[in-house]
Amino acid sequence: MGDYGMGEAETARALELAEGYLEDAENILWEASARADSPEAAADLEELTREVWRVEHAIEDLKSELRAERGGDDEGVPFNAEG
Repeated sequence: MGDYGMGEAETARALELAEGYLEDAENILWEASARADSPEAAADLEELTREVWRVEHAIEDLKSELRAERGGDDEGVPFNAEG
């Protein structure tokens, strides 16, 4: 049986990748809402964009928690796989 856990570097990389994909999704949704044919569609897309923002904030919170666990007070320093 293999070890299926993720180390700190892998977790950091996963969070960075997720954040990048969510940023792309946010941009696409925002543009789509601006070009929507109806106000209802625009409102739906804007709500979905807000959901993406909530997930992005949750990732930032998790990254902050991981930094705190490492004992780092590096709020201005990007969180990355190198630590």
